[in-house]
Amino acid sequence: MIASPTNPLRRLSACAVLFGTALLFLLPRPADAQERPVVQVVFSSAQADAMLEDVLYLALGIELANAGYSTTRSSQAALYVLKAQYDAHEGGAAITLALTETRGIETVLASYDFILALDSSFDIMVAEAVQRTLAIAALEPVSGELSSPEIGGLF
Repeated sequence: MIASPTNPLRRLSACAVLFGTALLFLLPRPADAQERPVVQVVFSSAQADAMLEDVLYLALGIELANAGYSTTRSSQAALYVLKAQYDAHEGGAAITLALTETRGIETVLASYDFILALDSSFDIMVAEAVQRTLAIAALEPVSGELSSPEIGGLF
């Protein structure tokens, strides 16, 4: 008999991994993924939490992919950098998303603060945060053939 994780973050992580795996197999992939705008996702915290970062990267990647952007953790070919600064606490995290361009001076295009709960509202809260960040930066979702998303470096 397999015991279910008692930690909410582990439960959420397991669900996110299963959802992400299904998403990778269901979404079409374009022949040249480099044509889509690439967003590098970077995390910072006074006390890093690798599991929270992995789950948050997956959730941010899915929402950016829904808007037609590819995501990566490396800086190669990234047009934008999404910095996620967080302060984890029991049951959630205070998060600041800051979106910058990689060209020229790193001017912040958008910044959005929110409290992320580690419960069933996790995906909704991340989706709203990404949508608001893109709206503040005046970035439109990528349309047409390029909107087939790709999330890099999940596993």
